[in-house]
This record gives sequence, structure tokens and C-alpha cells, in this order.
Amino acid sequence: MAGRDVPDEFKCPITHEVMGDPVTIADGRTYERSAIEQWLARSNTSPMTGAILAHTHVVPNENLRILISSGSSRRSVQGVVSQEAPPPVATPPRPRRPRATRSVDQAASGAAMAQKVLEWAETFPNLPADSASMRVELQALEGGDKPHWESTEGGRSNYFKFAQLQIGAQAVPGLRENIFVEKLDPQGAPARLREAWWTVARSIFQGSGLPPAMRVLALCERREGGRSAFVDFVALVWTGVECKVVACTAAPTYTEVYVQVQGNLSQTWMRDALSTLVRNARAQAGGLKFNDLIANFRSVLCADDNGHLHSPPTLARARSWKENWEFDVEVLEEAEDLDEVLEPVWCAEEYVPETPARSVRRRRA
Repeated sequence: MAGRDVPDEFKCPITHEVMGDPVTIADGRTYERSAIEQWLARSNTSPMTGAILAHTHVVPNENLRILISSGSSRRSVQGVVSQEAPPPVATPPRPRRPRATRSVDQAASGAAMAQKVLEWAETFPNLPADSASMRVELQALEGGDKPHWESTEGGRSNYFKFAQLQIGAQAVPGLRENIFVEKLDPQGAPARLREAWWTVARSIFQGSGLPPAMRVLALCERREGGRSAFVDFVALVWTGVECKVVACTAAPTYTEVYVQVQGNLSQTWMRDALSTLVRNARAQAGGLKFNDLIANFRSVLCADDNGHLHSPPTLARARSWKENWEFDVEVLEEAEDLDEVLEPVWCAEEYVPETPARSVRRRRA
């Protein structure tokens, strides 16, 4: 077949080449055997969606292999590519261990870092898969920041801010700074919220890779010291299939933390949201600061309490969704052992499947 006549269904989502040995995994999608086995050797997630897989077994897609070998047309492909996924098998998830291969730069100022983020935002929808991942960090005060004497001894700023562009498995080294939520596990949350948190946020914090088709633009600001300590994190995610937004705010002094995840947003919505964000930021009077930019990101990307987005409903798919989770601080009043309640949520080292009893509560979307 000529290159332009090859149906997309004949190509592996990872290698983007025609498959010679197609196999199907638990997400119901078909991949080239060598590519997906290499992926599953270091991850228990779907390369396309980032969701945790029920198991990591592969099943040959013989019907598709025959169609590819015979050079069949797109019409013959229907009903063959997305064959039934292999039956569940009880196997423990495997941790991902991709190497950290991309750079971390120090920003000269909050304004310089904000400008870099706007450059990323303008190109984000069209970034090629081989683009470089990068994180830009800032540990200095901006206008409006409040220093704290206990956290700034020796000239050290109590603020830490970063912006990160991550492309697929091209990991950036993990964070060296404490941001309070780097080991957070939103236990008791809806499964798709918890999976998105671990796939996106925890991967960025720990310096592990993303699924190959995924790209993320993330911003974070943390303040240490006193009752005003906080962290604000927001990430825009493109999976290759849908757009997601992962956001978190926390006040660690009071053990308060809130996570919101939106999903199944369209690429059109993403382009409109980024265009609005860049336009608003560049029109801001008095010079752009990073702490203003992250607030701008949150106002444009995150849904309000009623689930409403800034864009017209036609730009967000009819089946788009929003899930919220917050840590239930009231359980601390009745807890006999605070560590027993706090550690599984605030100090989780690895993903563990949910159990029915949890010491947290959900917030309805």
C-alpha cells in the first residue's frame, strides 16, 4: 500500500508505524508487540490514556494482522482493531522507572518565567512528539509575595515556583524542593481522579515519564512558613485523545487539601482556553508576574463549583466530566492515632489499589 493509503488503524499508537505483530492489551487498544512490551516493562498504565491497567497481559490480534498482511482497506478494519480486551488477571502493578533525561533551568525573574510559560502555551497544541521536556524554577520573591522570617534565614526565599513542559516519556528530574503534596494520594476519590493525579502530578513531582502520547503543561507555586503556607498546582494535559485539567490547592498547616480533575475535554476547547489565557496575560497592566499567571491559568482552565467552564458548552464535549476530592479534616478530631490517618494520604510512596474503607470524603461535582 502507498503511505497515504495506509489506514491509521494499521499503525501502532506508540511507533506510528504499520504493525507487524499487533497485540491488544487491557485498555482495548492494539499496539505493536515489541513497543507495548517495552512500555509494560516499566509501566502498568495505558500509553494512550494514562489509566491504570487491570493487568499487563497481551493478546495477539490475528484478524488485524491478516488485514495488514493482505493490504486491506479502511472499510475492512472496522470491528477488528478494538477487539475485546484480554480477561482480567490479578497481577500487581509495576512501578515506572524511565530515566530523567531533560533539563531544569533557573529563571532570572518571575516575569521571565511567565514569558516562557506563555511561549509554551502558544505552541502547546501543535508540539511534535520529539519536543524537549523542560522545567523552569524560581526561588525568589515577586511583588505581592510575603516573606516569612523563619523560612528566609540566610537570604533564602520561602517561595518556590516552577513551570514544566513534559512530553511523553521524556522525564525531567524530580523536584528537590518540598511542595507539601509531592507524596499526596487522594484516597477515597473517584478512580479516574486518583488515576489522573498519579499519572500526571505524581509523575512530575517524582521525575518519572508520562505515557508516550501525553504532554503536560504544569505550573506550581509554594509558600513555606506559618499559617499562610500554601501550594497551588494546575496542569493542562493532552493525552492524544482528550484534554484533562488536574489542579490542587493545599494549606498544610491545617492539613487542608483539595484536588479537582476535569476530563474528556476537546482539543478545540483546549485551543480556545490557551488562546484566552495568552490574550488575558499579555493584556495585563503593570507587568506580568508568575503568581498572576498561575491565577490566570486556574481561572481559565478550572471549572467553577457548578462545573461551568469559561468556554461555550459546544467547545467542551457533551460527555466531559469533573471530579472533586478533599481531605476530611474532621476525622482528625476522632482519630486515636493521627499518623495512622495522615500518612496514607500525605506520605504515600506508591500507588495501591483502593479498599472500601477510607478516612476521606468526596465532594460532589
